[in-house]
Amino acid sequence: MENFTIPEIGRTSLLEKYEWDNTWWHNNDDRDTPRILYLGDSISCGVRSCLNDISDGKYIIDGYGTSKGVDNPYLGASITLFAKQMLRLDAIIFALGGHGYHLDNESEFEKHYQNLCVLLKKEFPCVPVVTLSATWRRNASHTKIVTARNAVRQSCSEKYGFGYIDIYGESEKNQALLTSDGVHFTSEGYLTLAEYIKEKLKAYFDFLSADQKNA
Repeated sequence: MENFTIPEIGRTSLLEKYEWDNTWWHNNDDRDTPRILYLGDSISCGVRSCLNDISDGKYIIDGYGTSKGVDNPYLGASITLFAKQMLRLDAIIFALGGHGYHLDNESEFEKHYQNLCVLLKKEFPCVPVVTLSATWRRNASHTKIVTARNAVRQSCSEKYGFGYIDIYGESEKNQALLTSDGVHFTSEGYLTLAEYIKEKLKAYFDFLSADQKNA
């Protein structure tokens, strides 16, 4: 994941020094398997790849990863444009909010994060959404921001009827699988998180339920 970036604490501008988007539509010759839209950052890109590897043919994950902060005026349009190019859309994993450290956690971040929740409800009214918490960070200053934002993620999930999966604790438990930057994971780390997330998603997405699996 060396081509991805880490948000800078103390930065006040809307844009980071390096901005990026990572788009991935997977197995586009398959129109029958349920598709999940995974919205997130660089960690999401690593997890998404592993989730596809362990899908057992039950789902396909298309991913939009980005360094855009939740207040970026083009983020909503980028999400909807990506989704329009998917062959089908059966579920959404919502893991945005890992960048944009210029935002105050308790006011600005929550306001713009809620705007994204409203956008998902409006644009995809019949699609189930599951929010993922952010992962643990080795740097204490980053961890403080992550913890505050995870509280916003969880409260907004309850408010807007989204599922919620806490991967903070699982990532902290597996902190030995972090790379030297203290944020991103090794291949084994991404696989460990993917296996954990896959199991938790069964409670939210019908096509992953035990009955479906045995059908």
